[in-house]
Parts: sequence; C-alpha cells; structure tokens
Amino acid sequence: MSSWNPYEQWLEIRYDGTVPSYYEMIGVATDEVDLAVIEAAADRAIARVRACLPGAQAVSWTQLLDQLNDAMACLTDPAARVTYDQLLVDGAVPHKDLAQPATDIDSVDGSSVLPAVPVSLLPQPIEATQLVAAVIGVVEDDPFAPSHLAPDPPSPLPVGREVATHDAPVASADLPFTAGAESTADTIATGRSDSQRNLLIMVAGSVFLIGALSITYYLAGNRNNEVARKGNQRPSTVKKEDPVRKNVRPTPPPVPRPTPQPVPRPTPQPVDPPQPPPPLPMPTPPPTPPKPTPIPVPPTPDPESKPLTAPEKARLAAAFKMVRTALSERNFSVAAEQMKIADGLARTPEFEAMYLRLNLLVKYTMSFDRLLKQSLSEMQAGTELKIGTSTLAAVVEVTEERITLKVAGVLKRYPVEEMSKGLVLGIAQTKFDMQRSGSVMAVGTYLATRKGSTDADRQKARDLWQQAVGMGAQIGDLAEVLNDTYDFMEEPE
Repeated sequence: MSSWNPYEQWLEIRYDGTVPSYYEMIGVATDEVDLAVIEAAADRAIARVRACLPGAQAVSWTQLLDQLNDAMACLTDPAARVTYDQLLVDGAVPHKDLAQPATDIDSVDGSSVLPAVPVSLLPQPIEATQLVAAVIGVVEDDPFAPSHLAPDPPSPLPVGREVATHDAPVASADLPFTAGAESTADTIATGRSDSQRNLLIMVAGSVFLIGALSITYYLAGNRNNEVARKGNQRPSTVKKEDPVRKNVRPTPPPVPRPTPQPVPRPTPQPVDPPQPPPPLPMPTPPPTPPKPTPIPVPPTPDPESKPLTAPEKARLAAAFKMVRTALSERNFSVAAEQMKIADGLARTPEFEAMYLRLNLLVKYTMSFDRLLKQSLSEMQAGTELKIGTSTLAAVVEVTEERITLKVAGVLKRYPVEEMSKGLVLGIAQTKFDMQRSGSVMAVGTYLATRKGSTDADRQKARDLWQQAVGMGAQIGDLAEVLNDTYDFMEEPE
C-alpha cells in the first residue's frame, strides 16, 4: 500500500501534512508583485503538469491543473490576492488537498472480496448485466479531458431485470444468451459496419471526383493549346509568276539630276562697341571732426534705508519664525501672510537678504509638496518602493487620505500627512525625475523644512543643493537660510 501525492509527483513539492499554498504551487515568493513574473511562473507550472502522463490518476491531474489556473487568477488580481493572503494568515486554505491516503488508491482484487464460485463443467449463460457493463466501459468518458470541458453525462442504457438461473444441464450445445444482451451487441456491430461502409463510399466518391476533374482539366488544356497553335500559324502564300508581256519597250534608266549646292552666307564681321568715357574723379570729402568724449556722470547713491526700530525688529523676527513653523506644517496660506508682513519691514540690506533666502525656501517647499501629491495620484497598485537601504514595500492602495503598503507580507496603512521620512524619500526616489535640478532642490528643501528636522537632515539638504548647483541651478546664498536664527530683535541698537 502506498499514498499518492500529486504535488510531490508532478510539482516536486515535499508534502508534510500542510496543503501547499498558491505561492508554493507556481514557485514564486510571497512578496512578489510583478504580474508578468507571476504569470510566467504559473505558465511554467501548468506546462510542467501537462507534460506528465497521469495514467490512473487522471482525476487528480485535472484537479491540479484547475488549482494552478485558480492560483494564477488569484495572484494576478490585487483584491483577490489580499483576501487570499488574509486567509493564509488566519490558517485557512481555500482549496482542496489533492493528496490521497493509501486506502484511496490501492487496487481492489475481485478474488479477495468475492467468494469463489464453483466452476461448472457445463457452459453457463452470460448475464445481461455483464454485457451492459462492457458496453458502458466502451463509452466511458475520457479521463484526460479538463474538468471545465467535461461533456454532458450520457443517458443510462436500459438494463433488463436479472432472472434467476439454475444449474440444470442444458440439452443444447449452444450457449444461451438473453434477448437484451444479444440485441445490444448486434446494434453495436451493425453501427460499426455501417460507419465503415459509409467511410469507404465517401473515399471512393472523392477519388472518382478528383479523377474526373483531372481528366477534364487535361482535355481542356490540350484543346486550348491546339487552338492557340492554329491561330499562330500564318497562311502560306503561293508565289505567282509574273506573266510575260510581249512587245514591251524597256524602260530607260533614270538620269540623275544634279543636286544644287547651298550658297554660303557671308559671315558678318564683329564691330567693336564704343568705349565709355573715363569717369570723372570724385572730390575728396573733408575730414570728419572727432566727437567729444562724454564725461561719465557718477550714479546717484541710493538714499540710506531707515533703520528698523525695536518694535519693527520684533515684528519682523516673529514673522520670519512663523514662516518657518508654517513650512514644517505645510500650512502655505499662513506662510504667505507672514511673508507679506516681512516684505514691508525688511528695509535694510541685511534683512532684505534674509527675506530673499526665506522666500526662495518657501517656493521650493511648495514645489516639493506639489510633486509629492502628483506622484501619489499617479501611483498604481503593485508599484515597488525602496524604503531606507534594504526594505522593499509594495503599494496596495492609495487614496487622498492614506496609503496602504505590503511590507514583508504584512499590510500597513499610513496617513498621507503623517508619512515617515523614509517613505517620503522612497516615493521621491521612485517617482521624481532626479535628473532635473528642480527635483533635487525640492528633495533637499523637504529635508530642511520637515517637522523634526535634525542636523543630519540639514547637512543632507546642503549636499543636495550643492548637487543641484552642479546641474545648473541658481540658488544664490540659499544655504545661509539654515544658519538664520532670527534673534536680531535682542541685539542693541
């Protein structure tokens, strides 16, 4: 006695008591998100099973092909795959275990189950049930047909009621047959004979028809060639001899007339054209007097800006700090209001330089926020993100409020406003065009203005800004904004 395991026999999956999952059947990792890889693996597994000869295990073979098709359909559908992964986590498997214990496949020998029947020296009658079973075995369904292409079940053959027989000797030497069995066998034999006869008639008719068409085509071709050959021949003409005329004077030979020679025309002699008179000499213009060199006028110096009073310095410092706080919270409306206040107070060159640096920081922060929202709206399910240096995450769903990821087989949801630094940088590295200086500047600005920015983040921002300068960006003294503390309101006048 031996057990039958189609997973181990046809897919080489070691069976240890747990039903193999769809991932194990087609041979892909549980974190694989590339649909093309999953479909290719499923096609290989299906082709591998189809190449095997099932023999007596045709039912298991067909069921295993159905499970492989279900596995490919489930793992290529994101919604169905999420449901299937949850079932695996809960310990439930939505497909049947095709492994059979030993008792399901052992062959049964009729001699070990049925009692021995005494052998009679006289011929025994053949029962109707035996002939019906033989006929049913002939028309049995094909075990290799797939389950979804199974034909309609055949209608049952009429079986006569079994009649008890006696062991009394039979006077006749011929074997007795029941009426039902004899008619069934004759019907099958007659049907086969008619089929063979019809096939022979069809073959003979086809051969005759082909021969007739060939002869007709040959005769028609010879007739056309003969007509064409006759049409090309020209009628032969008989050369008739000219009748001899009597008493005819010979015609004298023609006298050639002299051909008149053309008289050459006189060639006209070329006449030299009259020479034009020599040009009159142009009068020499008087020399132009030199233009006087203008004396440069020194530019009028700008009037000195009126220094800020202590209350004005306090308002300016508060406005600058409020802008930095609003940028960390991505509250751009508050940042715009405070920048208007600072624009009217930054009158001196020092404060004006601070204002310009901070204004440039606001613009690049708004640019990063726009690129991030655009990337989230274009992100599709199955997109792979690299978080940090080694963590890989697959995007499951993205909405305006949150993003759902699958990390190491576990679903995690993050609000868009509270995404971690690693997740935001992973999205930027995947979706931003980092070959453009503007994208590099925007990522550096995010590190410099994000809530909880550290010294390492600000140093990374400086490095990215310097990289953007090498790509052609004009940022002036933007890096100095990271050193501005806006504590000048405490300085003495």
